Amino acid sequence: MISLLLMLMMTHSAAKPPPAAKAPAVRSDVELREVIESYLDASERPMPDAQWQALGQRAEPILREIVSGDALPTRRARAVNGLVALAGQSTPAMLAEFSLDEAKPLSVRLAAVRGLSRLTVDSELLAALRPVVEGAKDPRISSTAAELIAQRVPESGCALVRAKGASDLHFQRALSACEGR
Repeated sequence: MISLLLMLMMTHSAAKPPPAAKAPAVRSDVELREVIESYLDASERPMPDAQWQALGQRAEPILREIVSGDALPTRRARAVNGLVALAGQSTPAMLAEFSLDEAKPLSVRLAAVRGLSRLTVDSELLAALRPVVEGAKDPRISSTAAELIAQRVPESGCALVRAKGASDLHFQRALSACEGR
């Protein structure tokens, strides 16, 4: 009996189609918010950038409201990912601010650090993430920023990573990325 139930559950979850490649046609702000909420509720995998982008720039203020609000941290982090996909002009500044805001939940701050890295060209990455490496009190935040620097711009960034990570075990992955460079 239990094996039958497990088999049915596995078949049911495996039979779910992946999210559509395009967002549904959105006609009103209410419908747009409903689509965004459905994306934030998707727990199986992150929404592809193309789906967020299909919503257009009208989605940006709704996502900012969610990110800045008091929704669950996982929903707020997913909203950050949506903002990153939309790549609005003011998004990098907001992400830099959130990365250093000790009052924000860890998942939101990590999404902000990763998003800031995605939106920043290599030549500006060290300048964008240095304040996070040097200023974040939570070593999970600063070491994530250090790892992103070490992976993308090791020539210019590994000196910072080595200096900050010399006495912190959280920086081992970032230091590993700098080995031999």
